[in-house]
Amino acid sequence: MGQPSSLFIRSLSRFRHSGITERFACSQRGKIMTQFLTHTPVWVWFLLATLCFIGYQQTKTRQLSLQRLVILPLMMLGLSLLSLNNSFGFQAAVLALWLSSLLLSTWLFYSRQSSADGSYDDGSGLMTVRGSWLPLMLILGMFLTRYILNAGLAMHAELAQQSAFSLSIATTFGVINGAFLGRVLGLIGGRKVRSLLPA
Repeated sequence: MGQPSSLFIRSLSRFRHSGITERFACSQRGKIMTQFLTHTPVWVWFLLATLCFIGYQQTKTRQLSLQRLVILPLMMLGLSLLSLNNSFGFQAAVLALWLSSLLLSTWLFYSRQSSADGSYDDGSGLMTVRGSWLPLMLILGMFLTRYILNAGLAMHAELAQQSAFSLSIATTFGVINGAFLGRVLGLIGGRKVRSLLPA
């Protein structure tokens, strides 16, 4: 009777110890994230507020030129490439996965985007675009991805050498960039590419 009881007590002790250890680890991770959030520069939150404002503006029906229509997708594309280069360098595997994700996402969003959501006036040269919440969601997705990227590398610099991390970030950027491009191409529809260029 003594031996089973002692085994039970040891098992119970190990179980309680593992539970305490797990709670301690969770508490430490929470403290690290709290410290990272509180030490985030104020300008980052102003940037987030500005991006949210830009995204919210796109939930309303607007009139804008074709040139202005492509500014945001091109800015996000450039931001993605800059982030990938600064964080991982222009590695072939990272760029290949980013480009593949971008092309696939562009095709998917282009094929699902109705050209009825935008109408072009040849007289004024302006396009009326129906409001959508998608750009705001994509902007927030881009901000969150970059925040996770910077936070991860700040806490664990070795992540830059881990393929799983770099490729997952590249894929996320590619999907977001493709969604922006696919939506704009779908809105423009079959119009000539030269109409996007200044006269």
